[in-house]
Amino acid sequence: MQHLGRVLIIAGSDSGGGAGVQADNKPVTALGGYAATAITAVTVHNTLGVTGVHPIPLAIIEAQARAVLDDIGADVIKTGMLGDAATVALVARLLEESAIPAVIDLEHMGLPFDRTPEGRIEQRRFGGHSANYGERPVMRACKSADRT
Repeated sequence: MQHLGRVLIIAGSDSGGGAGVQADNKPVTALGGYAATAITAVTVHNTLGVTGVHPIPLAIIEAQARAVLDDIGADVIKTGMLGDAATVALVARLLEESAIPAVIDLEHMGLPFDRTPEGRIEQRRFGGHSANYGERPVMRACKSADRT
């Protein structure tokens, strides 16, 4: 039985489909892998830029990742936009606990919003960026996943 590369993508969702988990899912699938996701934020995004970001609560991000890891599993974890330091810390903990190889997309980790000490979300203003990020790291992840 051929084992497909299982990739857990922990990243934001792009309404325009050209970035985030939507972009990362495409090469995983094209290479015969299985893409699962944990969404960190939902964006209002098109080819002209990002006009809004809605962060997902940390407990939900963790629950999504654990649901995938506990049932489907993953051969590699790929990160994208994590959003804030608290989400970075959560993902770092998940990576450490799981001991699964990871592809960390540092260029597009992205910090478009902040969580204040009171827990409020404040959106940062930021410029445009590539709508095609993440594809090369994900391709490497799929190719290097154990397929035995």
